[in-house]
Parts: sequence; C-alpha cells; structure tokens
Amino acid sequence: MTLLYPVMPRFADSLGATVTQVGIVVALQPYVAAVTQAPVGLLSDRIGRRLLIFGFMIHLVCFLLYAVVTDIGLLMAVKAFNGLANAAFYPAASALVVDLAAKEKRGQALGLFATSTQLGNMAGPAMGGLILQHFGFQAAFLTSAGIALVATMFALSRMKLVRTGALAGGEKMTWGWLKTRRALASFLATMFIMVGIGSVISFFPLYGKEINIDVARVGFIIASIYLGSVLTRALAGKISDQVGRIPVILTGMLLCTTGVFLISRFTGVFPLHIAAFIYGLGLGSALPACAALIADVAPLSVRGFAMGLNSGSFNAGQAIGATTLGFVAASVGFASMYLVTTISLGTGILIVIFLTRGK
Repeated sequence: MTLLYPVMPRFADSLGATVTQVGIVVALQPYVAAVTQAPVGLLSDRIGRRLLIFGFMIHLVCFLLYAVVTDIGLLMAVKAFNGLANAAFYPAASALVVDLAAKEKRGQALGLFATSTQLGNMAGPAMGGLILQHFGFQAAFLTSAGIALVATMFALSRMKLVRTGALAGGEKMTWGWLKTRRALASFLATMFIMVGIGSVISFFPLYGKEINIDVARVGFIIASIYLGSVLTRALAGKISDQVGRIPVILTGMLLCTTGVFLISRFTGVFPLHIAAFIYGLGLGSALPACAALIADVAPLSVRGFAMGLNSGSFNAGQAIGATTLGFVAASVGFASMYLVTTISLGTGILIVIFLTRGK
C-alpha cells in the first residue's frame, strides 16, 4: 500500500487533478476505512480474525484497477473501494495480536506488530519513488499487486492460526468503556498524529517538486518517517507496559510536533530527512501506546470493535489531514500548510493533557 504514497499524488496530477483534488484522492481510502473499520472489527469478534484475508484480496483487486484508470473520477471510485481493504485487515489483525499476547505484554506485542507494518511502510515509499522515476506508473501499480498476491497466499497458508482469533459467541457485549477519558484521549491522540501524516503523504510529493527534489528522493524522505517509527515501536510499547501509556503518548506527540515544524522550515534534502525521522520517532512512540490503551480499557467481547475504532481514528486523522490541509496548501502554500499542521499537533497535546490529568 505505501509503495503508492509517492506515486498516487503524481498520478492524480497527471490525470489533471487540482491540489485540492489530490488531497481528496489520497483521503478517500482512509475516509472509507475510518467509517467501516469499527463495524468490520465487530464482525471479526463474531466470525473470527480470518476476515483479515479479505483485506489482502481487496488490495490486490484495487492495485490492478489503478493500472487501467484513465480519469480522476474513476480513480476516486477505486480509492474509495480500497478503503474496505484497510477495514478488513487492521482491526482483525491487531485484535488477533491482542488475543495471542499476555495482558502484561500487550504494549510490547502491539509494538512488534506495528514494527512489522512500519518495515513495510519504510520500504514502500522508497521503492515506489524509484519505480516511478525509472519505470512509470503502471510498473508501480503492478508491483503493488504482486506484493498483495504474495501476502494473500501467505495468509491463506496460515488459516488455522487466524481462525484461533474467533471469540466465544455467548459473552455479553459492554460499552461503558467508550465513555472513559482514557479511551477518548487515545482516539484523539491517534487522530492528531495522523493528520500530520496525511499532510505529508498527500502533498510532500508536490512540495518536493516545488523545491526541486525529485520523486525518488521524496520517496526516501517519506521512508525516513517510517525508519524512525520502526526503531521505536517495539521499545515504546514495552516502555508503556512499564511506566504507563499516557507519558509515552505525550512524548510521541511532542516529537511529531517538532518534526512537522522542521518540515515547514527546511528545504534541503538532508535536513528534511532529519525532520521526517524525528516525526517517525514520535509516530513509533505514540501509536502502539494508544492501541495498547484501548486494549486495556475494552473488554474481550468487543476487542475487534475497539481495535477497529482505534484504526478508524488512525484513518480519520489521515483523511482529515489530506482534505482540510489541501485547502490550506492551495491558499497559503505548502510550507505554511505544514506550519498549520504544527499548530494542530500542539493543540492535540493540550487536549490529551486535559483529558488525562490526574490519571
């Protein structure tokens, strides 16, 4: 999926999209995922975690469809359908990790799971930028399709394992945990962090073009975010098991705020790598702790639903960043847009502190 991060904005631009339309194209997939992940996660509580395999299959179909898209309207339709892949995979997969982990090691287990996704996130943009620069759009889409096919075949070979995530059907579902301040803080922290990511993956390929950075280097700069995230996720999850979720979440949000502020100020390739890496350190610190916090407060009977809400807030933030900040970029330029993103993240820190004071 992330192989297409540096590709999709340029592809939409090649089809005649405006800057605002580029943001909408990028946002459609996470918007659909944000709306559908919680109910699909609840479905995984009832029928088992095997639902994640359908996510791979939908990705495969969509990557093949991108290769034949010829207008912006059709591209938007396929991107929206692609959101169902996220909805089918992430809640079921993260709930399966929690199912299999001891309670006192949930943060560490979710950190390891997140590390595996971030390894893909790190490799994807770098590969996508290189493939696009040297071989074009079709090669990038077909490469993504090939990777999705491998993932589908691997998951099908492990059907016995993913079936073990199914829960007993007689357990009563409870909802009081949704009203807690800790749950709200987790959802909002995730959303604010992903607003920043939405602004980077949507508009940095275009910003790079404006400041004379080629698409291959843009892909590597985006990959620096995920390199920082890979290096911290497992460790941050383990630390949150020991010292608590909230300190780790706030530290991560502060690093993200610093990183995006530096992106708004820097124009050189090496400084932008540093800024992206700092954002990645924050991303890798905060998100596993947010997921573990939800796993702590949600009962077993609605675990898939809870992880779906967590993934939904993840995708909602990314989509909000891509759409609302697209209007900002169109009005005041990309550098100022990243400064607005900095203010947004700082506001998020204050909100989380307010919600968790004394907790």
